[in-house]
Amino acid sequence: MPFAGAADALSDMALNTLLFVPFGYLYVKQSSRPFAGAITHAVTVAFAVSTSVELLQVFMHNHFATMTDVATDALGALAGAFMAKRSGA
Repeated sequence: MPFAGAADALSDMALNTLLFVPFGYLYVKQSSRPFAGAITHAVTVAFAVSTSVELLQVFMHNHFATMTDVATDALGALAGAFMAKRSGA
């Protein structure tokens, strides 16, 4: 069972989202692409990295692979990218 309860699920989702906010922020800040291209690429890379981690967890006995983690990681990168835009990227 991946989570003991709803509170654990929500905290896991929040932590996964927060983990990828800096990635999206820094990616957009350093990118020479226009904002739309930078945000698309940042979210795509975050999605690919997160999917790779979840695929590795399939083979680990003490971890659970979930698409929720992939979605919240990509959402975190998206939030970070928009933060970068608001701060003048």
